[in-house]
Amino acid sequence: MSYKKMLVTFMEAKKAEIIKVLGSEYGELYFNEEDKQELLALSEVTAWDVWASICMYVSRYASGLTNITCPFCFVADRKCLNCEYGKRHRICGKPQMRSDYKNIIAKFKRMKCNYNEIFSSSFYYELVKRAERGGT
Repeated sequence: MSYKKMLVTFMEAKKAEIIKVLGSEYGELYFNEEDKQELLALSEVTAWDVWASICMYVSRYASGLTNITCPFCFVADRKCLNCEYGKRHRICGKPQMRSDYKNIIAKFKRMKCNYNEIFSSSFYYELVKRAERGGT
């Protein structure tokens, strides 16, 4: 499987967890067809670099829905104003801006749902292994 497809599998699995807890509306806010096409349009070299970065963080301490598990943050080199995902969903890290990401986090909090438990380090570890096996 290509690294681009592994990134898509990774994001689709996170989206599926969001849908289970918050519903399909929030899953689409998190990862949609345009986002998928952006990942598939990456060069394989860039996709490998992004995948390697995510795997490094997952092997150490990743949990929650943060920039260390977001391929778009790596693609934009952590420069939010250059982030295409941020242009589509509004920039995640801008305090004065209500981004889709912040809406998702707020919904988890309103439901008193600990998204750090849902998106635990073991969740990410298994997700990486599944993506590397081809999504199975």
